[in-house]
Amino acid sequence: MGVTVFFVLSGFVLTVTYGNALADASPAKTWNYAVARTARVMPLYLLVLLFVVAGGINASPLSKVWWHFLAIQAWSGDVRLAYSWNGPGWSVGVEFFLYAMFPMLILLTRFLTSTRRVVVLAILVVAAMTAFVILFHHTGYDGLPPSNPASAHRWIYRSPLLRLGDFTLGICGAMVYARERHRKNLVKAAPFVAAAMSVLIVAFMMTAPLSSTSFAYDLAYAAPGAVLILGLALSPDRGIARLLGSVTLVALGELSYGFYLLHEPIGTMVIGGRLSNGFTPVGVGFFVVGLLILVVLSWALHVSFERPARVFLRKRLSISPARRSESAVTGETIGTRQPPG
Repeated sequence: MGVTVFFVLSGFVLTVTYGNALADASPAKTWNYAVARTARVMPLYLLVLLFVVAGGINASPLSKVWWHFLAIQAWSGDVRLAYSWNGPGWSVGVEFFLYAMFPMLILLTRFLTSTRRVVVLAILVVAAMTAFVILFHHTGYDGLPPSNPASAHRWIYRSPLLRLGDFTLGICGAMVYARERHRKNLVKAAPFVAAAMSVLIVAFMMTAPLSSTSFAYDLAYAAPGAVLILGLALSPDRGIARLLGSVTLVALGELSYGFYLLHEPIGTMVIGGRLSNGFTPVGVGFFVVGLLILVVLSWALHVSFERPARVFLRKRLSISPARRSESAVTGETIGTRQPPG
C-alpha cells in the first residue's frame, strides 16, 4: 500500500522539481537530471546489496544476482528472483525505470495546457488501470502462484510498466498543483480533502473483501493517494501537512531510503520471527529495539555514505557552466542551462 502511494508521490515531486527544466528537452538538463537521480538512488542501493550478498543474508543463487546489481529484478516473472537477496530492492528497480521514463513523459504531457485536460488524462489513466485489474482479477496472488506468468501479482503489483499509471497520476497531480495553488477556495478545501482521502485509504486497508482483490495491488491506493498528495501540497501549513512538515518528520524522511533498504535484512537478523505468535511483550520489545537499530543505522549511513556519495557524483558528473564553455570550444553541443536542484 505504501509502495503504491510512493510511486504516485515520486511522479508528483519530480514534476515539481524538474518538470519545467526538462520541458525543452535540453541535453544538458536531461543529463544533469539523470546524474542527480542516479546519485540519489544507486550508491546506497548497491552498498546494501553488497552487504547482503557478502553476509549471505537471505541467500539466493549467485548466478541470478546480476539482475539485482542492474536493478532489473522486477522485470522477472519469477517472484522468487524478484524478492531474493534484498526483497525491497524490487521497488527500487521500478523507481529507476520510472526515472528513466520521466523526461519522455514530460515531453508527452506538454500539450496539457489546462487543468481540465490534466484531469481528463488522469481519468483515462485510472480507466486503463481499472481495465487491467478486471483483466487479471481471476489470477490474483491466491488464485495462482505469484511466479505464474499470468499472476496479477506480477502484472499489477510488480510490473514496472503498470506502475507507470501510479507515476502518471503523480505527474497529473503536480500539474494541477502548479496551476491551481493560488486559488483560495481550493486551498481552503485542501486540508479536508487530504483528511478524507486519508480516511478512505485506511478504510480500504481495513476492508477484507477489498484488500483480498487485485484492486489492492495498486488502484485502490493510487487514485486516492494522488488526491491526498495534492491536498497536502495545496495546504502545507494546515492540517496533516503541517505535522508532516515538522523538523522531526522531515529529518526522519531524510533517513527513510536507508531505513527502507535495511528493514528486511536487519529486521531478519534482529527481529526474526519473534512476532509470528502474536504481540507478546518479548516480541514487541524486539520489534521496538529493531526499529531503533534501523533508525540509528539509517542515520549513520545517510551521514557517512549516502549524502557524501550523492554530492560527489553530482559534482563530478554534472555539466556545469564552465564545462559547457569548454565543450563549445571543442564543438560539442550539450545545452544551455542547468536544471534546478
